[in-house]
Amino acid sequence: MIMPGHVGWTYQGHNATYLGRTTATRQILLPDGTSLPGRAISKLTSGDFGSQGVAARLRRLGAPPPAGEPLAVWLPRALTVIGASTIRHPGKHKYAWQIHHSPAARLAQPARPYPRAIDPTQLHGGNR
Repeated sequence: MIMPGHVGWTYQGHNATYLGRTTATRQILLPDGTSLPGRAISKLTSGDFGSQGVAARLRRLGAPPPAGEPLAVWLPRALTVIGASTIRHPGKHKYAWQIHHSPAARLAQPARPYPRAIDPTQLHGGNR
């Protein structure tokens, strides 16, 4: 789990309204313990500015150089070679502050109870 127990204490302490979580996603974990953000993947697959920097990062982790193929084709092979893994991320916590307090100005989502910290030793049956 990435940042277990992180529930936004600072937002809660400043009376932000809790709105739930963002959409659950799959994240790619790299052998150095970092993740490969969706934007980095998008840069590679579309050839956007910065794609060469992402490719160089994967090369430093042991990925082979692209063999003349597009980076979008190279990426799955590179991730397999370096031993990247995929995890399910439940979504990030969302908070908001209502700036205008008129009766007409309301948050689009209803407030929810604040989440509480997770004890990392209780994850996965206490095996971690």
